[in-house]
Amino acid sequence: MQLPGFKGIFSFFFKGARRRSKNSEDRSENLVQLIKNEPGLIPENILNQVRADGKASISLLSALWPELSLEKRGQLWEVWQDEGLIDDLVKDLGSKYEEKHLTAAQILKEMKHEKLLIPLINALESSDQFVPARVAEVLLSYGKSGMNLILERLPDLSEDGKCLAISILEEFGDPGAVPALLEEFSHTSLKVRMKAVEALGEIGNQEITDAMIIMLQDQEWEVRSRAAKALGKIKDPRSIPALEKSLADETWWVRENVKDALKRIDAAGEDGQD
Repeated sequence: MQLPGFKGIFSFFFKGARRRSKNSEDRSENLVQLIKNEPGLIPENILNQVRADGKASISLLSALWPELSLEKRGQLWEVWQDEGLIDDLVKDLGSKYEEKHLTAAQILKEMKHEKLLIPLINALESSDQFVPARVAEVLLSYGKSGMNLILERLPDLSEDGKCLAISILEEFGDPGAVPALLEEFSHTSLKVRMKAVEALGEIGNQEITDAMIIMLQDQEWEVRSRAAKALGKIKDPRSIPALEKSLADETWWVRENVKDALKRIDAAGEDGQD
């Protein structure tokens, strides 16, 4: 009896692997169609298949999420949560492998389940365990509901958590965040005050001029410098006397930003006269 050579053995295993892959693809496609076409709730036998597929079922069905009824979403969410798969998915946002945390972020953005907001906000407190950019990306996808929860939790966050949250609020660019950010002007942390001033320089308007003028007197030059830059963006002529006084600031960066702010305000005034 002649034994098969290396090529024969390789061919045998390759064909077997390809056949198993094809069967898996067919099974996955069948699961999607069954859930999509089911007129009512998802039957238990199909939910058992979802359980058996584990985390792969989330990747498979997340793209279908917008098309599913709230009832079907609730069923799938309950299965995934009971199996611990949702927690695993959130943890993947902290993976050291880029492909893994990018994939997790994409899935979470597609699902947009309100119950995800709490663990996502909590992730802001653990920047050493999560990739901040991925957490921010997912929270931004929630729009107003994401912003409102951040505003609600902002006073209780740690220094690092506040800084990340403020950066996200800056990205939202919603004036509704202004009152909460103004509250952070009195924070004892230099980092928090810096981030709050920067954010309000981007999303604030002339209503915050008085508060920003006060920040020109902050004990730390990093804050004073950012306050001057913010006033240059706001372009409120009422800030001119305070800015002119700050031309004598002891720190070069502050003086330079003050000069630039005065130029911007002057240019805006000239444009208004034209």
